[in-house]
Amino acid sequence: MRIMGAGDVVGETAVLTAGRRSASVVALEEVTALVVTRDSFERELGTGSWMGVFTRALAGRFRELDTRLSAMRRDAGPMSR
Repeated sequence: MRIMGAGDVVGETAVLTAGRRSASVVALEEVTALVVTRDSFERELGTGSWMGVFTRALAGRFRELDTRLSAMRRDAGPMSR
């Protein structure tokens, strides 16, 4: 769980790694959300650029680590949380 503030983003890993992720966000105040599609993100970042390659590599590594940590928590049971 994380407390987020103005300008924070959610869902970026799914956009960068072309995979599905799920997250729940609860706003305590009125918010304005900007939906960034994969197409617009790739157009702005330049998927064939070196920056696009770096960004996708980092996102993929994050996703892999997040998956491993989730499995470890699940396997450890409710007392480890």
